[in-house]
Amino acid sequence: MEERFYREQEIARLPAFLPAATYNLAHTLLARAGKCLFVPIRSLQYLAVLDAEEFIFVDGQNKAWVELAWQHFHPRRVHRWTNACRSRWCITSPRLRKP
Repeated sequence: MEERFYREQEIARLPAFLPAATYNLAHTLLARAGKCLFVPIRSLQYLAVLDAEEFIFVDGQNKAWVELAWQHFHPRRVHRWTNACRSRWCITSPRLRKP
């Protein structure tokens, strides 16, 4: 089975941190799953699709369009105060634009 996702032009790029425990769990599950992992986030009605390079988030109402991508993970540069992995959010949905 093949899934295709599309994205609009990037609206914003923001620095972000991913908790080390979340990063490690995601990559442990990804290693078991293979190339990619689909994770439903029911409370937000989103689907997260994880691969080795990025985590994308797709709205449940508009299933083929990426709204947010979490990219450029730097697991070796763990922030010592938050114990988090540096990364970047790439926002492609106008609904998620910062005010």
